[in-house]
Amino acid sequence: NNCDLTNNYGGEDGWVFKLSQDFSSIDNYISFNNIKIFSNPVHNELIFQVNSKMIGETYQIYSITGKCELSGIVNSETMELNLGSFSVGIYLLQIGNQTKKIVKVK
Repeated sequence: NNCDLTNNYGGEDGWVFKLSQDFSSIDNYISFNNIKIFSNPVHNELIFQVNSKMIGETYQIYSITGKCELSGIVNSETMELNLGSFSVGIYLLQIGNQTKKIVKVK
């Protein structure tokens, strides 16, 4: 049991809490959040690398105004996306709850 609760209804009430934490979930959270971007600033091709636990997640690229310019599913640890048609500017790559800044240049 992760939480034991004991009480005492004598002259004074007292409580004893025994809590335990499963740190494996924290390790998974940290390793899940690794996104590496290559070739930033980007001319045409954006290459990003993710942890294998992120395969199957949705990626979105947003303009600085919040418009979703491109989206898809992460299907491998290394992905290559063509941003050649994007205007010069700053974009945000979002995968799960992680966001990385991308700079698109000519």
